[in-house]
Amino acid sequence: MSVPSPSPAPRPAQPSAADISDAPLTPALAFQCRACRAIVGDSSLVDCSVRSLGVVALTGVCGVAVGSAPRAATLPPPSDGGPGGGEVAGCVSLACAGCGASLGTRYGADLPPRLARLASLFCLRVDALASHALGAADLLARPGEAANKRAAAPSAAATDVALLAARLAELEDELVKVQGVVLVHHERLAGLEAGG
Repeated sequence: MSVPSPSPAPRPAQPSAADISDAPLTPALAFQCRACRAIVGDSSLVDCSVRSLGVVALTGVCGVAVGSAPRAATLPPPSDGGPGGGEVAGCVSLACAGCGASLGTRYGADLPPRLARLASLFCLRVDALASHALGAADLLARPGEAANKRAAAPSAAATDVALLAARLAELEDELVKVQGVVLVHHERLAGLEAGG
């Protein structure tokens, strides 16, 4: 007697070609496990996203445990009512290596043509992820600075050079003063030795 496997939550209809997005994610994002906030990937590794499946497909991940036992996954029927839904064999589960939370699925090659692109990619469920935009900050070290540090970097470097040049000029002036004091003391000492 076989034990029925728990059925996954119902998914929306299978994607159409317009549902798969190749658009790059801007700004750059770090993907985190929603449960423990461990980083599991970033937007530089995104191949595509499938809105109706609720997944983002990555070419590589970190901190993710790949299940060893292949299993079947159920795909929803396509939105146009054609063939292509049902079970897909050869899938493995993806979980957070830190806390064990379920993150998604890595599909085998047995996919309908519309989803063939997802074979062997790491398909992470959007609802299992949190994300952080790189370069975003709630607080800045110096109040009044521009929020976009990359745009401000060249002017900051120019300001730093100007400050260093001004400080160098001040130090040279101080050195001239010290040299003057040393010269005066040398003259007085020479006068005392000659008169003595």
